[in-house]
Amino acid sequence: MDLEHNENEELEVTPAEPEAAPEAEPETAPVPEAEPEEKPAEKKPGMSKGAKIAIFLAALALAAAIAACVLLITGRKDHPAETEAQQTEATEATDGTTETVADKTLEAGEEVTTTYGKAANLIDADNFGKNAVTDNASYTTGTAEAGDVQMRTVVARDATGYCLTNADLQIYYWMEFYQLMNNYGSYASMLGLDYTKALALQDAPSGGTWEQYFLTSAMNNFAEIRALYLAAQEAGYELPETDASSIEDVLDPEGSFAKSAADNGYDDVDAYLQLNFGKGVTTEIYHDYLLTYYTAVNYYKNVLYGESANALTDAEIEAYYDENAQSYIDQGVTKVNNVSVRHILIQPEGEKDSDGNYSDEAKAAAKAEAERILALWQADPTEDNFKTLALEYNQDPGSKDNGGLYEDFQPGKMVTEFNDWCFDESRQPGDCEIVETTHGYHIIYFIGQTETRAWFDTAKDDMASAAAGEKITELKTKYPVEFNFNNVVIYDLLSASVSAS
Repeated sequence: MDLEHNENEELEVTPAEPEAAPEAEPETAPVPEAEPEEKPAEKKPGMSKGAKIAIFLAALALAAAIAACVLLITGRKDHPAETEAQQTEATEATDGTTETVADKTLEAGEEVTTTYGKAANLIDADNFGKNAVTDNASYTTGTAEAGDVQMRTVVARDATGYCLTNADLQIYYWMEFYQLMNNYGSYASMLGLDYTKALALQDAPSGGTWEQYFLTSAMNNFAEIRALYLAAQEAGYELPETDASSIEDVLDPEGSFAKSAADNGYDDVDAYLQLNFGKGVTTEIYHDYLLTYYTAVNYYKNVLYGESANALTDAEIEAYYDENAQSYIDQGVTKVNNVSVRHILIQPEGEKDSDGNYSDEAKAAAKAEAERILALWQADPTEDNFKTLALEYNQDPGSKDNGGLYEDFQPGKMVTEFNDWCFDESRQPGDCEIVETTHGYHIIYFIGQTETRAWFDTAKDDMASAAAGEKITELKTKYPVEFNFNNVVIYDLLSASVSAS
């Protein structure tokens, strides 16, 4: 998730959709309507598709949620099978220092911090910040074990001495993959993404390979999260107790996280995590990731975003909307309150033709039925009568069981004809008419406007997010991170899963 570009929603620490894609995001296919009359939310002007920083999954739910995603992709429950070839491990030199096949591990006097401590492998030190993700055609490895040389190798560092190893990077990287799959998994093939083969062998729509795409996103995500984490530490910010307890539970062999792993048939938590992030990841590494992420999330939500939002006045928010009114209107965010309605959908019978239209005969019959039901309502023109009729006749599965109720929705959320009727300036409570859409004939009963002002909330969110985004940019400059892509390896979780299935 790129915090700088996902500027429009508070950070949350509850199970939610995964993170946003990197800056060079691929074009995505239009999302079809999910319900007969309801349209999906559209992107606001100037916002990336993740839009709001809300991907931070609760410690107790993360592995299960991602495991479900892996099951959809691979059809497997167990973690990838072991490969025969293994990375050469470090050997003891005669002088007592630890050497690797690539270089020496950290000397005793070097000031760096990693999940591996001084066992981290810092090589090619002069090249940090001097190469690019596109320099290598592939970073894929099929051999990775927790604690081996390639997982202990440092791939990023900041001015405080903190170093990110390949083992840490695996979590950031695969979280980006799950993010895209959760948001656009149904359209993966349209994006040119085949999750049955190595990502390094597939070209992304934005240029480069899918592996480079996800690695770029992981890099941006880590840099921003690290800057927020350091800012939080400098400010003396502490995690809420509930979040801190959830994170520490990950390390407890008798805790809820360990129980979840056991309930899902795993011998230990490491195996549970390695299904999702590759065989180089351990419980301690996951704990470090959660601690960094949650601290950054809460600091953003409660300080950077929260203080910016709280400082805004109603007059400032309304003025901002007015200044950008046309851009908002183009996205369906108009300056009216939300509304609530009830409706009864009568759909024509039979199949649609090649152009997506019902036959004239089917449409005429459906319209006649809608008119008959409207007449039944007119005999007792009350909301209670309409609800009763909706429970009996409504063919919309999304609202049939609640009497056709669509409550407190904002402009732009419904198909055009439905939306235009509901938000007509002349609309009054108790109005009831038949409206034709591509789904059939809707008998709509207008309950009235609500107190919710989506346009106001949207403008406020945009202003607060923009201010917070500027602060993040400043923090990234204050706490820069340098990568060395020469050292990066990415465990090929997809190919390993497919070959073992």
